[in-house]
Amino acid sequence: MNQLADTIPGIDTATDDNQLIRALVGRNITRARQEVGMTQERLGEVLGVPRTQVSMWERGRRQPSAHYLKRIADALGHGTDLGFLYSENGKPRGRRRAS
Repeated sequence: MNQLADTIPGIDTATDDNQLIRALVGRNITRARQEVGMTQERLGEVLGVPRTQVSMWERGRRQPSAHYLKRIADALGHGTDLGFLYSENGKPRGRRRAS
């Protein structure tokens, strides 16, 4: 049984790894975007893509290219640290939030 698949709504255990990664990255983009109070529209403007592209990334329908992964991390306040995108809890290991 795939534990990651169990944590992502709408994903079953028979799902392939690529779909799981897209879903995980999408969930973490959504989480980080909402944490900084940014809309899909605004993130799209910052990245130079339509809001629908951001929506497809967040829903796991498409995987952002390496170019956009870096730009997404930077736009959402993570600089060049892409770890949060691939973390099951949306936070990179060893990184602490300022209190």
